[in-house]
Amino acid sequence: MENLINSIQVKSIRYYKTNRGLVGYDSEITLKGTKEIIGYIRNDGNGGGTYLEQNLEMMKKFKKYRDLDEFDLEEVLNIYENIH
Repeated sequence: MENLINSIQVKSIRYYKTNRGLVGYDSEITLKGTKEIIGYIRNDGNGGGTYLEQNLEMMKKFKKYRDLDEFDLEEVLNIYENIH
């Protein structure tokens, strides 16, 4: 999965507070070196996992990225935030 993680980047991220007082986030993901959006990393802040959301066109074109699990997706966010 390392190659997939290194081939994408976060374009933007938005954090928000849920009605339960927790934090959720939405982020746009692009292929590195392009402006082409491949999907959105999301977490609703209500105790569920982090997931990749893609529309039908994105799913067809960038299917291999569906294999990234929540830990891979969080690693992409960590790289963007310079945590790792």
